[in-house]
Amino acid sequence: MSVPTVLVVEDNPITRKMLTVALRTGGYAVLEAADGQSALEQMRQRPGLVIQDLLLPDMEGLELVTRLRALPEGADIPILCCSGFLSRMERARALNVGFTDYLFKPVEPSKLVRIVEAYLPRSRDRSEPQGSGRRILLVDDDPIQLRLGRTLLQQAGFQVLTAVDGVDALEAARRTRPDAILSDVLMPRTDGFALCRAIRHDPNLATVPVVLVSSVYSDEADRTLAARVGAQALVVRSPDLSEAIEAVRLSLNGPPVATALLPAAFPTEEHARRLAEQLDRHVSLNQSLLSQLALQGAEVGMLRGLTETLKRTSDLPTVLQETVYRCVDAAGVSRGLAYLVEPDGRLELYIAFGCAEFARSELQEFFGHADLLGRAIESGATVEISWQQLPSGGAAELLDRAGAKSALIAPFPLGGGCQGVVVLLSHHDRFGEEWTALIETVCSQLSQAVALSRALEHVEAAERRYRSIFEHAVEGIFQTTPEGRFLIVNPAMARIFGYASPEEMISAVGEIGGRLYVGAEGGAELTRLLGEHGQVSRLESEMRRKDGSAIWTSLSVHAVRDDSGGLLYYEGLLQDITERRRAEAALRQSEKLAAMGSLLAGVAHELNNPLTVVLGHAMLLRSKVEPPAIRGVEKIVEAAARCARIVKHFLALARQQPPERRQIDLCQTVRDAAELLAYPLRVDSIEVILDLASDLPTIWADPHQLHQAVVNLVTNAQHAMCKTPRPRRLTITTRRLDTSGARVSLEVADTGPGIPREVQARLFEPFFTTKPPGQGTGLGLSLCHGIAQDHGGTIAAANAPGGGAVFRIELPVVSSPAAERPAAAAEPLRVTGQSILVVDDEPEIAEILSDLLVADGHRVTIASNGAIALRKLGNETYDLIVSDIKMPELDGTDLYRHLQRAGHPLGSRFVFITGDALGEGTRAFLRETSALCLGKPFVPDEVLRVVSEALQRGRA
Repeated sequence: MSVPTVLVVEDNPITRKMLTVALRTGGYAVLEAADGQSALEQMRQRPGLVIQDLLLPDMEGLELVTRLRALPEGADIPILCCSGFLSRMERARALNVGFTDYLFKPVEPSKLVRIVEAYLPRSRDRSEPQGSGRRILLVDDDPIQLRLGRTLLQQAGFQVLTAVDGVDALEAARRTRPDAILSDVLMPRTDGFALCRAIRHDPNLATVPVVLVSSVYSDEADRTLAARVGAQALVVRSPDLSEAIEAVRLSLNGPPVATALLPAAFPTEEHARRLAEQLDRHVSLNQSLLSQLALQGAEVGMLRGLTETLKRTSDLPTVLQETVYRCVDAAGVSRGLAYLVEPDGRLELYIAFGCAEFARSELQEFFGHADLLGRAIESGATVEISWQQLPSGGAAELLDRAGAKSALIAPFPLGGGCQGVVVLLSHHDRFGEEWTALIETVCSQLSQAVALSRALEHVEAAERRYRSIFEHAVEGIFQTTPEGRFLIVNPAMARIFGYASPEEMISAVGEIGGRLYVGAEGGAELTRLLGEHGQVSRLESEMRRKDGSAIWTSLSVHAVRDDSGGLLYYEGLLQDITERRRAEAALRQSEKLAAMGSLLAGVAHELNNPLTVVLGHAMLLRSKVEPPAIRGVEKIVEAAARCARIVKHFLALARQQPPERRQIDLCQTVRDAAELLAYPLRVDSIEVILDLASDLPTIWADPHQLHQAVVNLVTNAQHAMCKTPRPRRLTITTRRLDTSGARVSLEVADTGPGIPREVQARLFEPFFTTKPPGQGTGLGLSLCHGIAQDHGGTIAAANAPGGGAVFRIELPVVSSPAAERPAAAAEPLRVTGQSILVVDDEPEIAEILSDLLVADGHRVTIASNGAIALRKLGNETYDLIVSDIKMPELDGTDLYRHLQRAGHPLGSRFVFITGDALGEGTRAFLRETSALCLGKPFVPDEVLRVVSEALQRGRA
C-alpha cells in the first residue's frame, strides 16, 4: 500500500518545518506550500489530507479552502484548519466553509499524528475484514464529528449515509434501509437510546445492528441500558473511531439481531436517570474546562503582558514590577514580591506589592525567613506554604508575620543557575496545583526576560561606553565599505578635516581615497597595503582639509571579516600629526643651526687668534712708524677691528644664554646687524638705507636678543626681495614715538611682494612658514614676537602703500633697575714695573701680550702651557698671571684650581684670555671665580686697563 500524503500549507517556516518533521516521523509523505497559490499547485499531487493555516500572505485561508473544495482533488478529502487565532477559527466554524476539523496552535507532534491518523490511516492489515461496500447510517449532531466519521467509514470500505439526530436518522433509515447504524448517544430531539428502541420496534428495521458511541456515556450502567434498548455495543469515542468501526464490523459479521429479547416497555426512568447523570457530567466537565480555560487565559494574558513590557522597555525593575503586578492581579492575592540574584550571589529585593506597612529591611529578609528563598533557589522547585500543610514552626511564623494564609515561592531558573524568585502571599487557604503550574510557566518566561533584560543592560552600557569614546575621542575614528565609501565617522574626524559635522563630511567626501589625498600616490599606497595585508599601521600621508589646506595624518586601518572570512568593512583610526611633523622639522633645523653655531664658534675662535695678532701688532706699529706711513697702518687697524666686530656679531647671534640686560643703543644694534649681513645683501643687489634717529634714548634690553630680532627681520626681507625685480631696497628706521620719549620704534621695510591676506593672521605662529620644505622652520618671526613681548613691546606686520612689507617693533624706554645699576667705576690707576707670567699655547698671542706689557713697563715671562707655568712659579716670583683658558697638557682652569688648592698667593691674581664665547663650561668657570677676562680679539688699551685693575685687586 502507498504511503499517505499530507499537504501542509503554512507561511511560517518554523511551524511548517515542525509539522513536516512530525508527520514524516509518523510515516506520512509531506508536500509543503508557503502560500495559497503554491497550495493550489500542489493539489495536482493528489494529497490524501490538507493541514491549512488561516493566515496566508497571498490570500485569506477561508478563500483558499473554498478554492480547494472546488477542485476535483479536494472535494472529499479531509482539510484541517490549523490556526493560533481563536477568533478566526470560530469565524470559520460559523461560516462552515469546508474545513473537516480545527486545530489550535501550537499542536503537540504526537497529538497531530493521532488526529491525522484518524482521518488518514497510514496502512491497514490486509487480513482485516473490509466494509465491502455495505451501507452504514452515521448519526451525530456535531457536524465535525459527522464529517470525520463519514471519512473514516469510507476509508474502511463502507458506503455512508448521514443524519443529524434520532428523528432524522429514523426517517433516513426508512427511506433506505442501512446494513448497520452508528449513532452518537447525546443528541437533540431523539437521543441514541431512543433511536435504538425505535429501530427495534420498526418491523422493517428491527434486525439492523446499532452501535452507540459516546464521550460521556462510559459507565457499566450505560452499557446495560444500551443493551436493554437493543444496541449491539456502546463504545467510547476516540479520534480515529477505531473501536466504533470495529464494533460495527463485529455486529455485521456476528449473529442476527434477536429482537424477541427486547422488553415491551421502554426503560424511561432509567433512561432519564442516565441522561441526568450525563448532563451533570457534562456540566462538571464544562466547568473544569472553563476553569482550565480561565487559567490558560490568565497565563496567556500574563505572558502577553510580559511580551508587551519587553517590547516597550528593557528596564529590569519595570519588567519585574509589571510581571509581579499581573501575577497578583490574576491570582487574586494580597501581596507579591520579587527578588533577584545579584552578580555577587546576594539576593536583593526589587519589587514589593501590597506591603506598604512593612519596613524594607523586613521584606529584604523575607520576614526573617530568607532561608526559605535560598532553598527554593537552590532546588529550582516551586514551594507552596499554607496553614493546612504546615500549621506550626517557621512556616507558620512566616505566614503570621506576613499576614497571609498561604504563600507560593517560585524561582525562575536559567540554565544551571537561578535568576531570582517570585513570592505570592494570599489570604486564601492554599493556591492549588493549577496556580503552581501557572506561576511556574510565567517564571520560566520571566527568567528569559530577566536574562534578556540584563543582557540588554550590558549591551546598552557597552554601547554608551563605546559612544562616549567614539564621540569624545581626539583621534578620528571611521568605518568604510570594502570599496572605501565612508559608513561612519566620529566628530573628531570631521574636525580634523574642517567639516562642521560627520554627516557633512560623509556627504561631501564620500570615500577615503580620491579627494582626501594631496597626491594620488597616498591613496594608491593605502589600497595596495590593504590588498596585500588586510591592515595598515601608522601610514603617514599628506591629506587635504575642506578649505584646501594640507595636513599630515597617521592612518591605521584593519579589515573586519565574518566567520567565513568574508570582508564586511574596514575600520580605522586617524591622527593629525601636522604639528608633530612641523616640530620634527623644526627640531632637525634647530639641530642644524646648533651644529652650525658650534661650527661658527669654532671658526670664530680660530679667527680670534690671528685677528688678535694682526690688531695688536698693527696698533704697536702705529705708535712706532713715521707720519707718512701712519695712514696705511690705520687702514690695517681699521680692517682688523672690523673683522673683530663681525666675529663678535657672529658669536652674539649664535650664543645661547640667559638674557643679559643693560642700557643699549638701539641704533648701534641696527648698525651691527646691517654690518653682519652686508655681504649677502650686497650679493642680492639690495640697497640698505639706515634712517636712524640721532636723539634716540638708550633702552634697558638684552643686546643679543635685539640683535637676533633685527637679523631675523632683515633676513626675511632679503628672502622676500631676492626674486623680485630690481631695484630692491631695504629701509631700517628708528624713531621716538612721542615727545616724552617713553617708547621707541624700529621698522624694517622692503620692496618685496608683500604679505598675502590669508597669511597675515598666522605670521607669528610657531612653525608657520610659507617657504618650501627644507628652507625655513617657521621660528624666526615667532622668536621676534617673543623677544618683543619679553621686553614689554609689540610687533606688527603690514603691507606698505607702495608695495612690499613693513615690520614694526615698538619698545618701552625703561631705565635700568636701581639695584642693578652699577656704580660709576673709577678708571684704574696705572700700575707698572710688575713681574707678569703670560701663559698661552699660541706663540703669536703670547708675543703680542709680552710686547704690550713690556712697552707698559712690566717684566714678562712666557710659558706655553699650565705645566710649564707651574715649573716657573717654583723658581721665580710673579705679581700677576695672564693665562689662556684652553691649552694642552694643563689648561688655564686647572692651573688656577691647582694654585687655589695649594694656597698660592697668585691664586687670586689671574687675568684669563679666551676666544671660547659659546662654551658653557667657560662661562660657568668665569662666573664661579669672578676673575677678570679678556675676550679675543683684544686691543692694547683694553689689555693694559684690565692688567692694571688686576694688579690693584692683588694689592688690596
